Amino acid sequence: MRPRWGGVTIQPYRLVCFVLFFVLVIGNVLADQSLVQTPLGNIQGAFGIGWIEFIGIPYAEPPLGDLRWQKTVPKTSWSPFTINATSFGDACPQFGNFLFPPQMSENCLFLNVWTPIASSPLNEPPWPVMVYIHGGGWTQGAGSQPEMWGHFMANSTNRVVVTINYRLGVFGWMVSQSLSGNFGLYDQQTALQWVHDNIAAFGGDPNDVTLFGQSAGGHSVMSHLIIENGKNLFQRAIIQSGPPSLVLRNKAADSKIGAAIAGFVGCIADDLICLRSRNTSVLLAAQGELLYIPSLFPLADMPWQPTFDNELFVAQPLESFRNGNYTKVPLLTGNVANETFSFIYAAFSSPLSEAEYLAAIGVAFQLNALEVLQVYPPPANTQDFRPAFSSLATDFIFRCPARALARYIAANNNISSSEKKKTNDTSVSMYLLTHSPSWDPENPGAPCQGVAVCHGADVSYVFHTDGFFPQSNASDSEQLLSWHMMNYWTNAAPNPVPLPVWDSASDQLLQLDFTIAPVSNDRSHFCDFWDKYMQW
Repeated sequence: MRPRWGGVTIQPYRLVCFVLFFVLVIGNVLADQSLVQTPLGNIQGAFGIGWIEFIGIPYAEPPLGDLRWQKTVPKTSWSPFTINATSFGDACPQFGNFLFPPQMSENCLFLNVWTPIASSPLNEPPWPVMVYIHGGGWTQGAGSQPEMWGHFMANSTNRVVVTINYRLGVFGWMVSQSLSGNFGLYDQQTALQWVHDNIAAFGGDPNDVTLFGQSAGGHSVMSHLIIENGKNLFQRAIIQSGPPSLVLRNKAADSKIGAAIAGFVGCIADDLICLRSRNTSVLLAAQGELLYIPSLFPLADMPWQPTFDNELFVAQPLESFRNGNYTKVPLLTGNVANETFSFIYAAFSSPLSEAEYLAAIGVAFQLNALEVLQVYPPPANTQDFRPAFSSLATDFIFRCPARALARYIAANNNISSSEKKKTNDTSVSMYLLTHSPSWDPENPGAPCQGVAVCHGADVSYVFHTDGFFPQSNASDSEQLLSWHMMNYWTNAAPNPVPLPVWDSASDQLLQLDFTIAPVSNDRSHFCDFWDKYMQW
């Protein structure tokens, strides 16, 4: 019996021809989508199930030899003309064994792109673009870490997703009299410029870019908002768990760290020929030695971070926002509920007594310790004061500086109505993730899972990874929360409630939990204290 299609009898040989034609045409369309032509040359990607990935794309010249500790040199072409972007590039040198893949080298300036598959008029390009900057204290991480793979976001929200590597630790932030530092930020800017110049070839809209990042990546997003030559490279920003109040050291202070590194590797400070002759492992070992000089670094001060250089930074970050000197785009900023919980448990492996709690506050705040203790007295009926110290530290380092940032933006919006009209939407919104996940890939040493919402817990929700895919450890409610967070981040679909625009009168933020709702800031009283104490 001959097959029929809509009442029409089809000859078998014609059916075979039709099927072959269909396969060839569709196959060619899909193949064309995985081969991208850019001004630099062609990029061959690979198909996933509902997405295309182009991973391990070099966006800059390898920072090797004389390019070590130089400003980033953008790629102008590559050889061969068509590169195979189907495997991740090396991560930048760092400590830790959580990378995937685990290969590290100084030839690490790669980025990764995930796109939807254009299969119907409903998801045709150009698509909005999401560019993510990873965290890790400016010393760890890579855009290839599984928790930030962009395949699910690209497929589910019709967005082009980009993750990047940038130089870390001694290689990214080394400062001396002849080295300006901030090489990691220059890398990030070069990657952003690459996206602006090339993303249209992937179906992305270079005029609809959201820049987002977590922790050090969140602080990096804040930095790009105040760096002059970062303007016009993104149109929306999201700061996840960034520490806005981090005070940048000046070049003279950071040069002392550079001199210490030079001494560790047997060089004289500013002898760049000697320093560049040292191999990667020797410099990484020196970085490890420096981490254990406690006298150099008081509380919440890290050896490797951006430097106040009077070039990229002409004022401290919060000061720039207070004075209105920042790129005015819509901003979402916020935190997880227990930002410092895992850090406190790492510092104090056994329960903290009341005497130790008092001593810790004394060491941290010295002459002002009594004033701090009036606001954060030792809680009653507990044998372990680590949660209490974590609440104090979370307010001081994360949540209250984030509110100060929102306060400055809201104030500038109120006095800059003409500027606001020019840029359409310059509002700021705040969020707080209050659900403790049923998995905890980032903080295995702390009792976060089901107990606290620890630093980094939001990343998996936003990308729908780790406990969501492929292990599927998340509950149905967690799956739904992740969907909603992805949609808030990408503006891809309506959400249960709109993002509340933050203002000082209501001090309202969006609580992200199984029930999503605008709520009053439960730390307002504490943040009022830190605003006065720190004079942010």
